[in-house]
Amino acid sequence: MKQSSIKQNKSNEIARLRLLFKQDEIRDRIEELEKVLFRGNDVAIEKYSSEEYKTLRELRREKDAIYKELDKKLAVVGMGCNRTTGSDTDPYEVVEVKSPTTIVIRACKAEGLHTAEDLDFQPGGFLGHFQNSAQRWEITSDLEAPLLTARYSKHGFWRVSYYSVDENGKKYRRGYSKHYLSPKPYKRYDYNF
Repeated sequence: MKQSSIKQNKSNEIARLRLLFKQDEIRDRIEELEKVLFRGNDVAIEKYSSEEYKTLRELRREKDAIYKELDKKLAVVGMGCNRTTGSDTDPYEVVEVKSPTTIVIRACKAEGLHTAEDLDFQPGGFLGHFQNSAQRWEITSDLEAPLLTARYSKHGFWRVSYYSVDENGKKYRRGYSKHYLSPKPYKRYDYNF
């Protein structure tokens, strides 16, 4: 990894820890205010017009903003940056942080540890329905997988673009995939399709 990438990764780690600490403080204040506001059976209008309730709404907005910042922009090496395709999720991991809006990722190997019996098939509908919450996957790094560059999109996800070259040598974008950050890589397969 280049020196600038190491510095960017360290910077993101520090910013992430600060935001997590601030988020914990806000969560504690929200819990205290909720105990005060929702302890009795006061009239709802009195509760919602109170100063405490206005403070509670502001704290919730601030907590949501921190969550979005953590969830979207502050990537750290080793985190998951999973690709979503419909209702399926494939595991990818962050390998390098080049800048706050550019990261390098690679696919991970996933081996299913669940059996058909674990998925709890329910008859009905056209054919039936699987309960997908019982999925268990073993995720391991795939060092032979190609490295992909992902850029943060203004629409709230990390975009990996795929390019082709036509017969004249002109490069054009063929498509892209959406990736989302998570604390670790994970897989989910929707057996209902």
